[in-house]
Amino acid sequence: MDRNDIQVWVRFYLYDGKSVDVDFEPLSFRSHSEYVDAFDEHWTEYSNKDQDYDIVDWDYIDQKGAFGMYDDKNVWDAYNNLFDLAKEYGVKPETMFELVAYGWGIEQLEDVMENAYEGEHSNFVEFANYLVEEELLNEDYYAGLFDYEKFGRELKYDFGIEELVEDYGYDIAYAEELLDGSDEDFAEWYIEMSGDVTDLGIDFISNYLDYKKLARDLEYEGYYEINGHIFRPY
Repeated sequence: MDRNDIQVWVRFYLYDGKSVDVDFEPLSFRSHSEYVDAFDEHWTEYSNKDQDYDIVDWDYIDQKGAFGMYDDKNVWDAYNNLFDLAKEYGVKPETMFELVAYGWGIEQLEDVMENAYEGEHSNFVEFANYLVEEELLNEDYYAGLFDYEKFGRELKYDFGIEELVEDYGYDIAYAEELLDGSDEDFAEWYIEMSGDVTDLGIDFISNYLDYKKLARDLEYEGYYEINGHIFRPY
């Protein structure tokens, strides 16, 4: 998709009641004033601008935008800037138009890309992995995402009664109770000795985080995905 795909069909009315339809590509012109000049040239040719005109069809923009392309330089500039933004951020223009369909005004796209764009990610689980790998989460998140049961289950393979008695000073009864208890309780026992989950280190705890839960939490918080691109609430 490029600027020439933005089309507006204009119906110019003649003195005899008939009309002529003209197809414009507003963004194929170098500036808004050049588009206005071309538009006015047709309008003058058909009725010396005495008769009215109408917008009868449009591609990729809505009726308001189709009229605004001629009436308002800011509208022309905003749509033209959409393609510049798409190139700058490596996003297809179609995705930018999906943002408009999502509810953003065409004139808001620059702010949205600057303040809400999180990059290209195939889904929320992949995005969740990215946030953890780049250590972009608040530390408070990790305790709620940590899979204590999985960690405790694997941790028990490294412990036996003899080790708990000799290295940790527990009596046999307590050591047996600890090992026979739930995997989650065993994980919590081990982590409490370290301090808290984050003290285990990101590289380690990343193997035990519930990325699907994080993905669900992000969506609940208002993050959204458009064509494989993630945006945060803004």
